[in-house]
Amino acid sequence: MRAGTTEGDRVRCTDCGRENRTDSRFCAACGQALALVCSSCERELAPDAAFCDGCGSPVTAVSAAVEPKSPDTAARKTVTALFCDLVGSTAFGERVDAESAREAMARYRTMAQTAIESNGGTVAKFIGDGVMALFGVPEVAEDDAERAVRTGLALQMGFGEIEHHISERHNVGVGLRVGINTGEVVIAEEDDDIVGDAFNTAARLEAACTPGEVLVGESTWRLTRSLIGYTDRGKIAAK
Repeated sequence: MRAGTTEGDRVRCTDCGRENRTDSRFCAACGQALALVCSSCERELAPDAAFCDGCGSPVTAVSAAVEPKSPDTAARKTVTALFCDLVGSTAFGERVDAESAREAMARYRTMAQTAIESNGGTVAKFIGDGVMALFGVPEVAEDDAERAVRTGLALQMGFGEIEHHISERHNVGVGLRVGINTGEVVIAEEDDDIVGDAFNTAARLEAACTPGEVLVGESTWRLTRSLIGYTDRGKIAAK
């Protein structure tokens, strides 16, 4: 990959456009390693070469090649994933005007984001009426699972007020389900790509949850059972 060409006593790095001296080994602006190569035969040249030892071209007719960057690295982390979703939102949207529906959804999302972030979680995405949150990203902590469960309880408490408001004003019943699971995931650089079965299981638990409750997986339960009281739901059939 060519990074630039030498012009007189300067060589331009095409990665950032900075002009460097022809004997430069690294770009002074972006730090990329520069390797001088002959523009005629593409043979790599020594820094002090006056002529190409492959074809005899003068050193002024060379290009600078950027050494390829190392591929993105990925790391394994144990995180706790939380999924919450509304039940009855479709019927609610059909019964009320668009403005009322939008106002209620905005209130719900604001409440959810506040509850998650105030407990040290990260909102990964909003998916329709659902919210996906992560605990342990970007930094893993010993109490990630506990904070996730307490967030689930806070979500149910916060949504109780919204549910009451909707029921009183529009006579429509809505509910919130919360599923939580702890497991290992693979996270790419800058946390922009996260893959792992922990997310799928959390989503399945949310789907199997009774509205108004928080359902957690066994791994989350084991990490938090001495701190939070639970009722055993038994085995759950999930995809």
